[in-house]
Amino acid sequence: MAWPDGVLTRGDCWQGGQVRIRLMPSPVLAIGRCPPFAGACVSLKCGAACRSRGAGAVLRVSTNRASTNGEAERPGSNDLRKVLTRALPSPHWMADSSERCAVVLFELDDWRAWLPEATAVLDATERERVQRQRRTTGREALALAYALHRLLLGIALGCDARAVPLGRDSRGCPRLADGALHTSLSHADGVAAIAVTAAGPIGVDIEAMRRASVMPEIAERVCHPVEALALRGIAAQERAAALLQLWVRKEALLKAAGIGLACEMNSFTAPLGVQPLPSGGCVGMTALHRLVGSDVWEVAVAAPPTTTIISAWLRPDGAAPVASHGRPATALALY
Repeated sequence: MAWPDGVLTRGDCWQGGQVRIRLMPSPVLAIGRCPPFAGACVSLKCGAACRSRGAGAVLRVSTNRASTNGEAERPGSNDLRKVLTRALPSPHWMADSSERCAVVLFELDDWRAWLPEATAVLDATERERVQRQRRTTGREALALAYALHRLLLGIALGCDARAVPLGRDSRGCPRLADGALHTSLSHADGVAAIAVTAAGPIGVDIEAMRRASVMPEIAERVCHPVEALALRGIAAQERAAALLQLWVRKEALLKAAGIGLACEMNSFTAPLGVQPLPSGGCVGMTALHRLVGSDVWEVAVAAPPTTTIISAWLRPDGAAPVASHGRPATALALY
């Protein structure tokens, strides 16, 4: 990477931390007091003199600190687990999963410094699924999502991520072989949502709100006739947003039922609250929730009615979780 001219004044960070430093339009790149630990991700915001990127661009560089034996340190899978554990709202946040459902959300780019270590915890099937992605960005995002999923389950179960008995059934739904936990994973546009509980079947889905613009084109596939009637006559923008909400809610329901898209979305309704799971998979009742607190992402979770939903965006620097648009959102509200 060709660095632009500028002055790096100071950058104190910790392992996995993230620091933003504005490069001034003056001609010296001088590192002053900057002792980041191994694997820290330093984000440099360029000024007008940035020659390698446009003004205001964000550059990222993974930094290493020399170890006591003179070799460069780098984060390992155990370090990644420690960073993830520290990022949780509390040390025991993943506990008591028989009464709670934890929904964890990630900006995957925040965790890119640990990509090699994340890839190392995947099993052969997961690596194969990753390699099917045609684009490098898609492969990296999927590897991080799978690894963070395994690591979270390992924290919940108290075991190494590689020892988590995680697989997929014939429909591609994630399943633990021993049935100790129920889990669901959704990833889209550089983010991931992971749901974990011991109480029963669960499903989570996340989509970018900007995708609402294309939803009217597939409205007939998404809406049950009752829902289509209810949406008739409302303003176009509101209708598009409502269609995206329906899509996300129905994805969550189908994942909880364990049938994926084997059931047509327009064959059932998806009101918020307690309702039967769609037919064709798991039998029983579920509670459908919409998670709010972000103006960028639409998130829904279907969980056993007796559980309490807890949720947070996690970042590797251990700072208070924030939503992708920058507004504090330690936990997303439910309605």
